[in-house]
Amino acid sequence: MDMIDRLLEGHEPARPGPGAARRVAKPHVLGLRMAALYRHWQETGGPDLVRVAETLLAHVGVSADAPVAKTCISTAEAVTEWQGSEYHSARHHAEVATNATVLAAISARLEHPLAAHDCGILLAAALAHDIYWEPLTNQHSRFAAETKSAAALDAIAAGGGVGPEDRRAMHVLVMATEPYARAELAALQSSPAAALSPQAAATFAPLLADEPLLQLALLLSDADLLGSAGLSRAWSSVQWQRLARERDLPSEAADWSQFFDGIVGPDFLSYGGRYFSSNLASIRRAMESGG
Repeated sequence: MDMIDRLLEGHEPARPGPGAARRVAKPHVLGLRMAALYRHWQETGGPDLVRVAETLLAHVGVSADAPVAKTCISTAEAVTEWQGSEYHSARHHAEVATNATVLAAISARLEHPLAAHDCGILLAAALAHDIYWEPLTNQHSRFAAETKSAAALDAIAAGGGVGPEDRRAMHVLVMATEPYARAELAALQSSPAAALSPQAAATFAPLLADEPLLQLALLLSDADLLGSAGLSRAWSSVQWQRLARERDLPSEAADWSQFFDGIVGPDFLSYGGRYFSSNLASIRRAMESGG
């Protein structure tokens, strides 16, 4: 049993009733397990990101010699060399890549499986989504930090032999991790003809006619925020403390209403993400009440 299966192992079916999907741990149990894994990584100096990438690729069934797998490994090596800062770090990339794989596995157990190749593209984007992130770039204009990360991934993917169509998919997936893009992604999910700002419309144009790619974008956006909003109250606090140190702010300055209402939104967006809806609701209540 690999790392993802150990996390998911449970006694409850993902969907009750006849023909129930494969069993999975209850949301609060799964959240605690994932938080415990990430806390272990934190306490032991961080995970070996290349090994994490290899483990996740094996879980989703991507051959090690496939161009997308080589891209994932090369990206993990580049992120490891970069290391990042207190929050936007190699450790964060490991967590988000693991989150994405967990959400994809839950989605499969909810009868919305992803193809192995799509999971490989998703992993490449998760592993690269914040590489070379700089606070000042992130503060000055929307999509600036994501554009830089997407360009870095594109160069790695091109060098690894990934074709232009898959590279375009990786690009838009990285762009979908822009924090304030969630409302726009939700709008596209509910209505392909939704009115977006010109910048967002241009950025997310590839999602308009590609429902599978839109589902990957929703999943990666959820994976990026899951550690802060969907695992446990204690782990949400750890994430905020990291971000406060990175921004040189007092940890008590957290504006949880702005985070949950202005960024996360009312719920997770993907099939797998919504498995954690009850966790999100309880964490939201606890954080906003100071409990």
